[in-house]
Amino acid sequence: MNTGEAIFINRNHLHITTDLTAGGKYVSFNFPDRMLGFFSGSRMEQDDVLPFTGALSFPAMVLRPELPWQREMLDIMETMRKAFFEKRHADPGSRAHFEYWMALCITGLWYRLISHVDSDLREPSRSAVRKQERIKKCFRISMKTIWNRLSLTI
Repeated sequence: MNTGEAIFINRNHLHITTDLTAGGKYVSFNFPDRMLGFFSGSRMEQDDVLPFTGALSFPAMVLRPELPWQREMLDIMETMRKAFFEKRHADPGSRAHFEYWMALCITGLWYRLISHVDSDLREPSRSAVRKQERIKKCFRISMKTIWNRLSLTI
């Protein structure tokens, strides 16, 4: 990634951040996909969330400032980042409805993203699905083993 860029990483895709360049920032906005559909089983969830979040063929997208719609997303995320860190030091009165505002920003970002991504995402091959499932299973087993070891030592 280059200066001024961000990356959207879809749910269920393992990733790691190892090194940052001097002056680089790592900021992560994590949210459940059900937040984007407003309630379970909604038409929005069925049409505008699950086809994208469940698509193994859409693992990630780099957002670049050269494209106007992506520049807009980057600006919103920077505003959110600044607001989050300023909120931590603000007086309680200025924090009113902060989480609601952040939720609105996230759903607005989601709208911009899905409006510009091909909604006819191709289905991945069966072998790609099996590979992804094996990776997830290995990860779950590893995490379970780690937590069991931690609980035994405590």
